[in-house]
Amino acid sequence: MRSFTTADLNKQVGTVTDAARREPVVFTHHRKSRYMLISITG
Repeated sequence: MRSFTTADLNKQVGTVTDAARREPVVFTHHRKSRYMLISITG
């Protein structure tokens, strides 16, 4: 499972969504897991 910061989502949305197509992605905020993004199409 890949991990990105919430700031990464703003800066690299394409990279983050590509990663989420392959596996669940966790977003951290202040070094704590806060959100998860998964693809609905697999």
